[in-house]
Amino acid sequence: TGHPLWRGLQIHPMLALRCGLEIAAALSSVLALARAPLATVSAIMMFAPLIIVAASGALGWEIRSFRRLALSLAGLAGVMAIVQPWTAGGAHGLGKGEGFAMLCAFSLAGRDLVTRRLPVAIPSSSVTMLSTVCVCAAGLLIGQQEQWKPLPVSTSGLLLLAAVTTSAGNLALISACRNVDLSVVAPFRYSFVLWSVVLGALFWQERPNLYVTIGIALLVSAGILAGRTADRR
Repeated sequence: TGHPLWRGLQIHPMLALRCGLEIAAALSSVLALARAPLATVSAIMMFAPLIIVAASGALGWEIRSFRRLALSLAGLAGVMAIVQPWTAGGAHGLGKGEGFAMLCAFSLAGRDLVTRRLPVAIPSSSVTMLSTVCVCAAGLLIGQQEQWKPLPVSTSGLLLLAAVTTSAGNLALISACRNVDLSVVAPFRYSFVLWSVVLGALFWQERPNLYVTIGIALLVSAGILAGRTADRR
């Protein structure tokens, strides 16, 4: 009885796991963005769809394909080119921004994999609402360790806009992940990397070096090709 959301919580504890992964993704993304360029963080985070491709095949949720596994490994090579672990501390300090971005990528992948297994009886709007509440609650708890200062009206407006667009994006992503194979949805997310490169250059004068540029190109190409492989299976 009751709302489908609470019925789902009783029957499917994976919904609670999804909220935990959502919190981990949100926290690690903020820590990453505070420590590394926007384009670098965004590109590493977009390794998540390739993790999904590999995991879906390994779990037997989608048809196993050597080509898709090879593309996942190519995407990993792209991440390595972005992080540049062979240099002292990586491109911008491995274990700092890039390390948090990798944690975010795995959290996002796990979140989407769990979303795929949620029961149809739980509406996507309810999943979005619960996720938002959990992330906000976690933010308030973490914020108790910091000293809060009054926010200017302009900053408050930007935060409100970010909250609205994030909620809309989460709702769309949840709906997409529940209706089709995850590897089909994943390539559409790579436009995020392009926007990040453009915005980073416009507002923060961030210019990816040669290795980062090659890594981004390799990662995005592998992700898109993995989705095309799923379409033709």
